Amino acid sequence: MWVLSASGCRWLGAGGSLAVAVGGYAAGTLPVLGGGPLWEPRGSALTLAGAVLAYLGLTLLVAAWWRYGVLLARGLRHGVLATLACWTAPLLLAPPLHSADVYSYIAQGAMVLEGHDVYGAGPAVLGPGDLGADAAASVGGNWTHTPPRTDPPSSSSPPAS
Repeated sequence: MWVLSASGCRWLGAGGSLAVAVGGYAAGTLPVLGGGPLWEPRGSALTLAGAVLAYLGLTLLVAAWWRYGVLLARGLRHGVLATLACWTAPLLLAPPLHSADVYSYIAQGAMVLEGHDVYGAGPAVLGPGDLGADAAASVGGNWTHTPPRTDPPSSSSPPAS
């Protein structure tokens, strides 16, 4: 059976990644501002279809990953980087799926570049003209005014052993 071979796993996983990416454009967590027509919100039926496609693609990708792992355990060593490239390339073009956290991380990085205290305020401190303002507008609800939940690194802490 072709799917049991390394090449079959590579193409099954690539198809799964492509399905996740395409489904993500309909059901992903799209930015609030910017992005052009590709990022426009979709209708609920298309969003549902995109979610189903993304989950189907994720299922295919996991099945291919599992089978490829069996092949690697049996000594397969050729084509690993090609498989990684085939599985990763479509996901590099996909919007974030199932979480808007990435926009918060981008906004926090922009806060640092703009000279704001990341541990003292949330992404709402970024003004419309600031770097990362589009990402800050996409941070969900309460989190726009909330600083990170982790404490800043402390220089007085003993080193980890």
